[in-house]
Amino acid sequence: MAESVSRKTGCLRADAATIASAYSYAWLDTGTHDSLLEASEFVRTLQHRQGIQIACLEEIAYLQGWISEDEARAAGGRFKKTNYGRAILNAIAG
Repeated sequence: MAESVSRKTGCLRADAATIASAYSYAWLDTGTHDSLLEASEFVRTLQHRQGIQIACLEEIAYLQGWISEDEARAAGGRFKKTNYGRAILNAIAG
């Protein structure tokens, strides 16, 4: 599997994805079109059945103290009609 780090974002890019939840980790192969589709279906199912938002970056940044409450609230407001935005706003509400 080829891995590289983006100079612009510092993010690791690879042919696989890892998903961590409060209870477990899942390693998802994303090296082919079919496996990428299967991974996206897994994420969608997990989000719908458990009512969680995977990789809600603003929520993570707020909980880690990387952005202020005002910045998180602004991001949540931009997406307030979506589950993504509600996850950010719920993180602020505690």
